[in-house]
Amino acid sequence: MMKGDFRRSIVLVQILGFIGTIVLIWVFDRDTVGDIVMSGFICVLCIVAILAIDRSFQRVNYLEGLLNFCRSCKRVEVRENWIAIDRYLAKHSDVKILHGYCPECSAKQLRETKS
Repeated sequence: MMKGDFRRSIVLVQILGFIGTIVLIWVFDRDTVGDIVMSGFICVLCIVAILAIDRSFQRVNYLEGLLNFCRSCKRVEVRENWIAIDRYLAKHSDVKILHGYCPECSAKQLRETKS
């Protein structure tokens, strides 16, 4: 399950829970004015909860976006293990990895093979 799918499923569960609460209030309590006020209050709580969970996900995504990256070998630290950046990106994103040389490294590689 991708992060976006997980996020949407949590929001969906929250919305269904709040709708279920409103339905239970309307079924078991016959005070219409009170029901309308209570339903409005629950809707406000629903919006606040969804905004709070969205803010939490944004914070988690930001913190997950910080990588400890080795300057020398270009590996990334993940839970005290060092893995190659291409393996990390393949596992944590939808990015397809292509290997090649940048112009500077290509020129350096060409000079080294000619020597």
